[in-house]
Amino acid sequence: MKQRIVTLLMLALCINLFAQTKPQWINYYSRRNIKCIVPDGNTMWIGTKGGGVYQSDLNGNVLQSFTKVNGLANNIVNSIAIDTLGNKWFGTWSGVSKFDGTNLTTYTTAGRWLGG
Repeated sequence: MKQRIVTLLMLALCINLFAQTKPQWINYYSRRNIKCIVPDGNTMWIGTKGGGVYQSDLNGNVLQSFTKVNGLANNIVNSIAIDTLGNKWFGTWSGVSKFDGTNLTTYTTAGRWLGG
């Protein structure tokens, strides 16, 4: 009987300890569909379906954002790449935008695919 009580107490203690160490999930951008995420040091670049692109810190605070209003090729960002110079490239259906840390430059070919 003593052994059963000790076993039950140990089981209850283990369950209690496990319940206290559950990880907390952070929902960064529930308002937009996220299409791509690229880490960049202590920040991340997040491309969305309709909301442009955001640079966020690891706590989910938006540091800066780009949309068509301030020069992004399109608000649907399908891909993000960072080159060896630190330029951020945002791929969209309407063209490619490059952010060099100061300026946003957009490359398109009006009425044609970029490849053709």
